[in-house]
Amino acid sequence: CPKYNIEPFITFTNLKHDCVDSTIPIVFDLSNPQAVTDAHNCLKALVTEGLKKGFVPYRLNIDQQQWLLNKDTDFWQTVNKIKSSLDPYNILSQGRYNPK
Repeated sequence: CPKYNIEPFITFTNLKHDCVDSTIPIVFDLSNPQAVTDAHNCLKALVTEGLKKGFVPYRLNIDQQQWLLNKDTDFWQTVNKIKSSLDPYNILSQGRYNPK
């Protein structure tokens, strides 16, 4: 992400002849607020562009998972109904496993 002042590191691991795993570490100065903002913007850009090309991230934090979930699908509407029935006060696993 040179656009965000982040050095572009990347690794590729061949899992099979037609399957590759890639890790892209985003290295930045946590004590620098602008670097933190740039790192978040870099991640968002990488995920957005990757999804357009069919690359799905295998690990995101709770908030970032929302980027991949479509709350309007029948599946997630059913999940939300079940969650609301079993946990009407939203005490368990807030923000996890279902779109907001």
